[in-house]
Amino acid sequence: FFDSRDFSNVVISLKSSQVPTMIHANQEIARQCDAPLHLGVTEAGPKFEGSIKSAVGFGVLLHQGIGDTIRTSLSDAPEEEILACKEILKSLKLYTKEPDIVSCPTCGRIDIDLIPMVEKVKQMIHDEGIRKNIRVSVMGCVVNALGEAKEADFAIAGGRKQGNIYYKGELYKGNILEAQLLEEFLKLIREKAPLLS
Repeated sequence: FFDSRDFSNVVISLKSSQVPTMIHANQEIARQCDAPLHLGVTEAGPKFEGSIKSAVGFGVLLHQGIGDTIRTSLSDAPEEEILACKEILKSLKLYTKEPDIVSCPTCGRIDIDLIPMVEKVKQMIHDEGIRKNIRVSVMGCVVNALGEAKEADFAIAGGRKQGNIYYKGELYKGNILEAQLLEEFLKLIREKAPLLS
């Protein structure tokens, strides 16, 4: 249609509130033309539900190489939409200007107060203004921590009211009391993060 009218300055957006419909529509249009595609699950819903719907839809398409821009359409503040988009893109390694923070589920092996610790690490990274492609791991026990620490630039491994911190997969400091763990972790990040590209 556009080619026959010599019109190429266009971005196409085929949206639906139904994730399978949105995926199928964008797969079909991608087969038929080379125009840039703007992806969106329209009226996706509240922040939690809408972010998940968007992540599923965008993830399928972006992994197939379909899509040029995205927007999460959430019943929330616009800033929350941006944060959701960044996290979706980060999960596919399509946005690498901010740290990737990973943490374990709260299973029976956890020996430290993990949930508040993860939130504090996120806030700490934000407050320090770190805008680098680094991986930060927060693990509540040594079982999960050893494997994750090897893949992380910075890692915390919880233990019985104490923990270890790791840098580039190697033990940096061990047997730190839980009350001092975040303080020591922050010192490590302040010292080493500027050295990472």
